[in-house]
Order: sequence, then structure tokens, then C-alpha cells
Amino acid sequence: MKKHVVVTVVAGALMLGMTVVASAAKAPQKEYTGSESCKKCHAEEYKTWKESYHSKMVRKKDDGILKGVVEKWAADGPTKGNVTGKEFKLGDVEYVVGSKWKQRFLVKNDQTNGLQFLNKQYNSMSGKWENYGNKNDWGTICG
Repeated sequence: MKKHVVVTVVAGALMLGMTVVASAAKAPQKEYTGSESCKKCHAEEYKTWKESYHSKMVRKKDDGILKGVVEKWAADGPTKGNVTGKEFKLGDVEYVVGSKWKQRFLVKNDQTNGLQFLNKQYNSMSGKWENYGNKNDWGTICG
């Protein structure tokens, strides 16, 4: 009987230990490491990309938002996340996508911990907002 109890306790401790190790071994959440990290292995591709408009395509809000966007943010009613339907303010925008012609906006998606587009985009040529309806998480289509 005593041997059975010892074996049960040891087995339980081993299972608990394996659970803790497995939890700790989960991969950390992926984060954007920046374009410079690509340069290390892909120098020629990086150079070509850096000299194109594509290098300015996705930027942090404060680095890339168009003046017209800031001035006209609330001109076309509420702005909602395409996936969650939640309303967002200009301060919620994390990244802007696009620069000269049109600009789209990425905000946090609480359902996936990723990013989602907003339901409208700004057309700098017309100075007006347009609907933008792609309902997918940014992490599933880019980056």
C-alpha cells in the first residue's frame, strides 16, 4: 500500500512538472522585428525594396499619417474595425498602410491580439473617405 502511494505521488509530480515545462516552452508571441532584420540575410532584396515606395507602405501612425486624415477623421461618421465592428478613434490607430494615394488604418483586434483594418480608407486625391470592407485579421494576410 505504501509503495502504491509513493508511486502515485511521484507520477503526479512528474506530470505536474511536464505540464509546467510544456507551458514554458510555448513560443513567444510573434512581433514585428523591423525591416532592418531582413537586411542581414537579404541585402540585395532589401536595397531594392528600400529604394521603392513599398518601404513606406506600412508605418507607425505618428511617422506616416497624412495631414488630411487628421483634419477630416470624424467627417464621415464613426469608424469601426472590420472584424470586430468596435468603434475606434484616431488615437487607437497603431499603423497606417499607404501614403500618397490612399491610406488605410490598422487597430488592435482584441479577439485575436492581432491587427485589423478599419472600415474606411482616406483617398488623398479626392480628400474624401471611402468604404473599405476587407474583414480579415492583418496577421492572416500580411507580415
